Amino acid sequence: MSNAAEYATVGTEALRKGDAQKAREYLSRAAEGGRTDAPVMLGLALACKALADGPGQIAALDRLLAAEPRNVPALIFRADCFAAAGDTRSASSFYQMAVRAAPPAANVSLELAQELRRAQQMCEQYAAEYKTWLLQSLAAKGFDEARSSARFAQSLDIVLGKKQIFVQQPRYYYFPGLPQIQFYERDAFPWLDEVEAAT
Repeated sequence: MSNAAEYATVGTEALRKGDAQKAREYLSRAAEGGRTDAPVMLGLALACKALADGPGQIAALDRLLAAEPRNVPALIFRADCFAAAGDTRSASSFYQMAVRAAPPAANVSLELAQELRRAQQMCEQYAAEYKTWLLQSLAAKGFDEARSSARFAQSLDIVLGKKQIFVQQPRYYYFPGLPQIQFYERDAFPWLDEVEAAT
């Protein structure tokens, strides 16, 4: 067998038949021969996973993601690796990247749609866990949400993803130095009653 394409074909067929050892051997040869496309590298990662070859699995996924950073199956697979290792922060980040990089639902296979739903569920789970941890940590330091300032409460909403940050984005004219305030309180404009009355 002389070329990477043949190695890839044999390795893919071996993986389909459940022969992970042979699949890893031939898909590795294909990769060494220059076949580093998604089917080969994902197949290699799957074969390594079946053989409990964690380093090989991660190396295959990282190599693929270096070439295709928005490859959704690879992002989810890599997130699973982080989750299995207990690195929830990295896992959450990769699940989020996968969800954001996903094509429109109409262009997604049933299998990938299921994986994306799982990724979204993991994002929500990690977000809930982080919220619980953060509020408990603050409470342990004496934080009382009922007595918190509106600004600090808003900062928590932002870090927990409940609110987004709005900044100036004028279409034609940017006036520097203005505070980035989403909504101004009415009492900041004492002349407003008079203007409204004259309208």
